[in-house]
Amino acid sequence: MAARRSMSQGLNLPDTISPEAEREFLKEGNIVSKQERNISILQNIETDSDKKERSHKEEDIWLPVTFRLPRSLIAELGMFSALQRAKGKKPWKKQEIIALFLHQGLQRLREK
Repeated sequence: MAARRSMSQGLNLPDTISPEAEREFLKEGNIVSKQERNISILQNIETDSDKKERSHKEEDIWLPVTFRLPRSLIAELGMFSALQRAKGKKPWKKQEIIALFLHQGLQRLREK
């Protein structure tokens, strides 16, 4: 199982930018402000150099998220998870089931 990460770690946002990194950034001829750079990171905009560095697809990073669900839905999720595990079918982890259902639901909404 992957190590847990905070939201800033998942987005690869450094807490502070070192002076060396800032000098290197400016030396390369980049004149965007820190704010513009952070916005591009959050919007997942890739530059040509980023694309060159990522020749292979990265594995999705699981980020901790907290939200409330109705008690009846939690009970159904637990029963579905137990049935999946008993059958030996994946996904049987609750977080993976929720991620799969959210992904499928969002795809259906986008297609409408």
